[in-house]
Amino acid sequence: MKKIFVIITLLFIVSYIYSQKAVFVKGKGYKGYIFQKEYSIWGFPPEQNRYTPNLEDIAKAEKILQDSIETDYVKSN
Repeated sequence: MKKIFVIITLLFIVSYIYSQKAVFVKGKGYKGYIFQKEYSIWGFPPEQNRYTPNLEDIAKAEKILQDSIETDYVKSN
């Protein structure tokens, strides 16, 4: 009975996590996801003023990060 409860609980958790929509982002040297501002995070209350970047914002941020490598700020290994 305990195993069935654990399995059902895990199925609900997984379905809850994957039911929220995210946009896959892939560029030169990076990949990730953009989550909507309404995306709930466990343990944190929902925020109304959460920022959601668009594809252009992410591309600009990644360019800044890539340009800063090998400078005094960031040393790559």
